[in-house]
Amino acid sequence: MARDERKVLVLGSGGHARTLLAVLRLMQIEILGLTDKDPSRWGRDVDGIAVLGGDEAVARWKPGEVWLVNGIGTVGLGGETRRQIFETFSRAGYKFLTTIHPGAQVADVSGIAEGAQVQMGTLLQTGVRVGANSIVNSGAVVDHESVIGAHCHVSTGAVLCGSVTVEDGAFVGAGSVVRQGVRIGAGCVLGAGSLVVEDLPAGHLCYGHPARAVKRL
Repeated sequence: MARDERKVLVLGSGGHARTLLAVLRLMQIEILGLTDKDPSRWGRDVDGIAVLGGDEAVARWKPGEVWLVNGIGTVGLGGETRRQIFETFSRAGYKFLTTIHPGAQVADVSGIAEGAQVQMGTLLQTGVRVGANSIVNSGAVVDHESVIGAHCHVSTGAVLCGSVTVEDGAFVGAGSVVRQGVRIGAGCVLGAGSLVVEDLPAGHLCYGHPARAVKRL
């Protein structure tokens, strides 16, 4: 993405937001502050950055004056809160910054959509595409021509072999390995450490060696 003079607001002030503060500093982007829906956190300092208030604090800046960074992680079974925040502010005209840790190895940045986050130590091979608002977390490996949809989370240390498809809203658990050419359905939640050798259905919790659908979400 071209150099932009707009400053950044980070939405959220928890653990995932802290990792993004570190990335933004390495990217040499000025951070105006954080927001949090919990009033008890307002006015606090997180790694030297103030929590300005709830999401309403964003309205201090017009959409063209500031980039947003989605600091909400995908805790538990899915990232609906993260998706809602992205969609709500997008409808209001705000744009989300795409963040790529300088320590990531990315073969082709043109395939990374708005608001996607590529974390430390990640490897994205040639032809990989990452959808809007998705997270590819620390140390994940995504091999050639794999496609990660919007609002997905590929967790720490996961390995996606070539031509894997992760449909919108899916969660790939930490340390999972996905065989070449496999499709993970929309909204699927794959448990940590799973081995995926065949397509997984949309909207199910799946895990195991090999991974199987356990229940509908």
